[in-house]
This record gives sequence, C-alpha cells and structure tokens, in this order.
Amino acid sequence: MRPSISPRIFLVPGARPDVTTAVKGLATRIMRRGTVVRPPTSSQEPAYDAAYVYRREYQDRLLKGTDVTRRPWDIHGIVASKAHPGAIVVDSGCGTAYKSIRQAASVQLVIGLEPNAEMIGCAIRNAMIAGAYNVCFVTGDCDSMPFTDATVDLVVSFLAPHNAREIHRVLKPGGWAVVERVGDRDKENLKQYFGRDPEGPRGQLLHLAAGERARTMEQDFRALFSTVDAQNGFWETTYTVEQLRALLEQTPTVRHYSAAADRAAFDRLTQDLMVDGTVRTTQNRVLVVAQKH
Repeated sequence: MRPSISPRIFLVPGARPDVTTAVKGLATRIMRRGTVVRPPTSSQEPAYDAAYVYRREYQDRLLKGTDVTRRPWDIHGIVASKAHPGAIVVDSGCGTAYKSIRQAASVQLVIGLEPNAEMIGCAIRNAMIAGAYNVCFVTGDCDSMPFTDATVDLVVSFLAPHNAREIHRVLKPGGWAVVERVGDRDKENLKQYFGRDPEGPRGQLLHLAAGERARTMEQDFRALFSTVDAQNGFWETTYTVEQLRALLEQTPTVRHYSAAADRAAFDRLTQDLMVDGTVRTTQNRVLVVAQKH
C-alpha cells in the first residue's frame, strides 16, 4: 500500500498580506480536517516521507519536440471556457503548474495538488515569477483528494494520474472536469524498438489495445457525470537526437530505459527513422471534458 501523504498547504511568498490571508482562508475552508498550513516564508521544497517517480524534467523544453501538424484541441482555451472569476480550480497532479498558473488571473483561486516535493518547490517558484499570488499548493494525490465534498468549481488534470470518482466527489453541482492523458498509441513507432521484458511490451501503454485508454476513460466518466465529451487525438512531432535522448531518460516512455543497455536499440531507431536531422513520431492524447449535474 502506498503511504498516505499528510496534506499541507503551501502559500506563495511575496503576496500582499490581505491576499495571503484570503488565499489561506479559502484553501483552509475547503480542506479536510488535519491540514497544516505552511506560512509563505520561502520557496524551498516541502519535505515529506513518500517516494514518487515524477521529476521536474518532465516539463523541460527538451521533452516537447517540435509539432509539425496541429494539435487536435486548445487545452488552455477549453479550461478558460469552463472557468469564471469566482471559481476555485484544482489542478490535480499539477507538476510545476506552468499550465494552471496561466489561468490564475481569471479565477478566484488555483490549488495545485501534487505528491512530489520537488515539483511543488518548482511550482512555487513559477508562481512567484508569474506574480500569481492567488495560487497555493497542497501535498496529496488524485486517489484521496484532501478536499471536502462539493467545494470545487473546476478540476483540471494534465498528463497526470486521475481518479474520476474523486473528481466527481469534490466538484460542486454544475462543476467541470478537464482531464488530458497520454493515449495508448503515443509515440508507438519509437517504442517498438525497445521490445519486451517479462512485464510485456516496454513501450508505455503498448500492452493496451488501440483506443482502449480512450474507451476506458470515457466509460469511467460516463458512469458518474451526466455530460461527457471524450476525444482521442493525434498529431505529428519531430525530435532531434538530443530531445529524443532526454525524452527517454526523463519520462516513462520506455520502461526501465537505460542509455547504456539500450544503446543498440536507440542507434537502430535513429538510423531507421532519422530524416533531415530529426525523428518524426505521432503523439496521442485523450481528452475528457465532463460536467457534474
């Protein structure tokens, strides 16, 4: 069993006292009992005693590649269309919070929920740089959100684990969920070079049938939400050798990837697929937009 995380609220340093008081009051009001509020005295990473696999590098510019066809949706536009000035927004699995921070100016409060201490430290610094002081961060994860029932207006989750039942529980009636996950055919042409191990295909999600991630997500949300829009989207991206190496080393694209042990597979991949200095692959994402009635 994974160890539970004591929920702690981390405020963003540098805000006016009245803003800090307001954020603390709003966040505390919707939290479950036992939550500890940390004063905004520094941007150091919070300490806790659980180990998680997420790393700051997941959102590094090297990992993104260069899109050569259009993405199938504008995730920021979708989130903005579901937000309103008085909204309380939870970004579940917020990471460095670079996506949700940009929504802060149009809502009342953004709460980043994140199990990883290093990520929260980065997110705090990002909020300080952006001047987003109506933002705070909470230690916790998607399977046991530390919020009381029906207290949140919008839950977003970008490429992070999600729990549809917990999202439904914390949303107010009329509230929205916007969840984007990696699809089961993401970068399939790259993953195939790394074969299998005793656990199955080493490529992330290749053990699933094509479209299974999208179908499962849609079913999970339709069982709870009355309005559900699910899409399985694809677009093309190119990676340089440097970007591809960073992607494999710093994300779970290939299970147990090792630059040394997988050198032959990496060399075959780049030899076979390299065109004009880049490797082209297909990105696959699943998007669910759901409303609680």
